[in-house]
Amino acid sequence: MQHKIAGNLPLPIGGGRRHLALSLPRWATDCLRRADPSVDRNRPLALWRREKGAMRLVALDLVASRAGLGIGQSLSDARALLPGLEVRELDEEFTAQVFADFADWHSNASPIVAVHDDVSPWGDLILDITGVAHLSGGEEKLLERLLCRLRELGFSVSGAIADSVGAAWALAHFSPDRIADSGSLSDVMASLPVAALRLTEAQVLGLIQMGLKQVGQLYGRDRKALQARFGQSLLLRLDQALGHIEERVTPRLPIPEYYAERRFAEPIGYLDDVLMTTRDLSIQLGNKLG
Repeated sequence: MQHKIAGNLPLPIGGGRRHLALSLPRWATDCLRRADPSVDRNRPLALWRREKGAMRLVALDLVASRAGLGIGQSLSDARALLPGLEVRELDEEFTAQVFADFADWHSNASPIVAVHDDVSPWGDLILDITGVAHLSGGEEKLLERLLCRLRELGFSVSGAIADSVGAAWALAHFSPDRIADSGSLSDVMASLPVAALRLTEAQVLGLIQMGLKQVGQLYGRDRKALQARFGQSLLLRLDQALGHIEERVTPRLPIPEYYAERRFAEPIGYLDDVLMTTRDLSIQLGNKLG
């Protein structure tokens, strides 16, 4: 007979999970500046790639954006508008790989860290912080620590915490540096733009044309009509953000399994013996986790 205690992360009251989203909207340019010393730090930076035979901008640093350049703009037009622009071709494989390594670096904040690539292969991280935020002094301090650390390294970053992956992503992008109370997803999402549901451009444009600009305006509407007009993905994203459908993240690094066990030649029948054995196993497990 054996008694075993697994080292799984505890769930908060109610069994819900908590997710922390980090958004790095200028990852491609920030990454290149750190990786390539030859990039002139005193000049605005833009990255381009060839699309349908034309060279178009796909990433801009803050200076280039403030100068009026935009994603999708032709490289020739961008150079004409901003003669001092530094331009490089986007290396998609390198940018994605470095971001994956960057995601692994966050395993000191949570054992479950995933690259959220629904919208882009880089730029978004999701951390499942269920049961670990107290190690940093609470959710507020954990979020502040991660954001400050990245900003000190020169990254443009925003973040948020919420019950669902979709809500955390939405807040990080559209209401940054916010912590949503547990169980408040409906209220939190209501005032955000429909683009916060991670929809396609066509879906967002169609909703806006119908006068549906905020997520809360979708509440209570005919779901069959919405599905017929915008597809099942609209309802899926809405339900995921509101926590009606669970959205799991796939961690890049395998979650370590810790356990402690004690074997007995015969079954034990006294409650005191069970409690004493449980206490001893808990101490052993705690030492391994420490």
